[in-house]
Amino acid sequence: MQAVDDETLKDVDKLKPVPRPNEDELKEKIEEVNKKISLLQARLVTIKESLDARETGRGETPEVQMSKNRMNNSKTEARRLAQERRNIYDQINAADALRKQQQELTQRLKSQLMYFSVEDVDRKIKVLEHQQQTTSMPVKEEKKNPRGD
Repeated sequence: MQAVDDETLKDVDKLKPVPRPNEDELKEKIEEVNKKISLLQARLVTIKESLDARETGRGETPEVQMSKNRMNNSKTEARRLAQERRNIYDQINAADALRKQQQELTQRLKSQLMYFSVEDVDRKIKVLEHQQQTTSMPVKEEKKNPRGD
């Protein structure tokens, strides 16, 4: 703890007691301030009401309201058409992807194809049938295919 010096004690002795506040005077001041606040709040309310009245009064003519409705309807229709256009483009892209896939499949199958015409296929069938009828089959293959096909 700090030691209290003599000067500090003398200063404390010199202090005068604070007079007790007058409650009536304080209440009157509070009342006056509350009255001012209520008046200002009432004025604020009237100003807000007049501003709201002007705001709602502005643009509420039937022509303006009809124009706003037409504009909103046009915006809605434009959004709907834009969505429909996006859907159509999505379908086109899907069809293009499917077409490309089919083309790739066709190319792959053509590259695996050994015969290019019906006559070539018929000729190969005749050659195989002739070979089957004129050549003998090993016993091992006959056991695999007992029907003789």
